[in-house]
Amino acid sequence: MGAGPAGSAAAIQAAQSGLLTVLVEGSAFPRCRPGETLHPGIGSVLKQLGVATEVNTASELRHSEIKIDWAGNRSRTRFDDPSDLSQLGYQISRSKLDTILLNRAQRAGVDVRQPCRALAPILSEGRICGVETTLGPIRAAFTIDASGGVGWLRKKQSLALYRVPRGCSQGTGIVKADARTSLRGHY
Repeated sequence: MGAGPAGSAAAIQAAQSGLLTVLVEGSAFPRCRPGETLHPGIGSVLKQLGVATEVNTASELRHSEIKIDWAGNRSRTRFDDPSDLSQLGYQISRSKLDTILLNRAQRAGVDVRQPCRALAPILSEGRICGVETTLGPIRAAFTIDASGGVGWLRKKQSLALYRVPRGCSQGTGIVKADARTSLRGHY
């Protein structure tokens, strides 16, 4: 669920691994989102997904460093060799990145259902085995929630979100399940 960069990348990888894959996205694309600033280390992932050339061409800017000012903490990271294109970060509009990844998912054989809202998880014996959607049920051995900060599956399963303490990984959340919650069969 979710056809942003994480969901599309997961769908591409699943399809490349030979799995029948359905990607559910509630919004029609392109959608208005802020641009993406990507670290140069993403280059190997883009190659693996088969989109490196397209992302490189669509990037408005390649940058040699990253500056972060977050909650009063400032940091600057310079990449190794600015003359080496593989050592430059990417600046790309989110709509372009979404489109490139979604098109690649379709070329990989992913069944893209958009716009299509996920309504409820389908449960069997305490396990998630699919999703009820506005376009009908989808049965699945694995369900990946890539809805981002929405946390769709976490909310539907009433799982608590615990924030990581400051200084660890700012803004990152961890879903904590108790012993009664079965998380087998989905990620």
